[in-house]
Amino acid sequence: MDIEAVLPILAAIANWRTVVCAVAFSAIAWALVFPVNLLAGPQGLLLAISGLFVGAIWQERNQERVAKQAPDANPRLSVAVSGAVLLGSIWGAASSFTLRSAIAGIILLAITAVAWRLHYISQGTLSNDRAKLCFTAAATGYCLALLAFAMLQNTQQA
Repeated sequence: MDIEAVLPILAAIANWRTVVCAVAFSAIAWALVFPVNLLAGPQGLLLAISGLFVGAIWQERNQERVAKQAPDANPRLSVAVSGAVLLGSIWGAASSFTLRSAIAGIILLAITAVAWRLHYISQGTLSNDRAKLCFTAAATGYCLALLAFAMLQNTQQA
C-alpha cells in the first residue's frame, strides 16, 4: 500500500472537527444555492470554505496544550476593524449578483455578527462597544462592495 494514499485519510481522522465542519457547511451551502436558490454561486463557495475556518478554530480550542498557553486573543482595534471591513467587502462582492443574494447576504452577515458577538461577550473577551464597531465596519464594507460590484455589472451589461 502506498503511504501517500493513506496520509490524507490520517489527516482527516486527526482533524475530524475540521472535516465535520467542512462537510456540514458544504451541504448547507449546496442546499442554499441549488434547491432553495437563495444564494449566488460565489456566496455558496465562500460559505463552504468558511466551514474549514470554523472547524480549524474548533480543533484548536479543543487542544489542551493550546488552551493553556494561549496568549491574549484580542487583536488591536485597528486590526479588528480592518479585518471586519475586508471580510464584509469580500462577502459583499460575492453577494452582488442578484437582489435575492444581496438580501440573503446581509441577513447571513447579521446572523453571523450577532452569533460572534454573543459568543465573545459571554466568554468575556470582547467588549460590547468593540463588537458594535466591528459589525458596523463589516456592514459598511459589505454595502460598499455590494454597490461597487452591482454598478460594475450594470456598466458591463449596458
